[in-house]
Amino acid sequence: MVLFSEVIEESRYEPWFSSFWEPPSGEIESLLFAVQVAVGAIIIGYFVGYWRGSSK
Repeated sequence: MVLFSEVIEESRYEPWFSSFWEPPSGEIESLLFAVQVAVGAIIIGYFVGYWRGSSK
């Protein structure tokens, strides 16, 4: 089984940019991800509710 990370390392890939900020801990990273998921769910829920409400 070929791992993609090995293929990338063998191709001497150089990233175009680097992160300008890294979260100080894994807990903060998880919190930010959960907030991102919640905001996305609210946006999708709003549009689905609007679509269902306007069709009635």
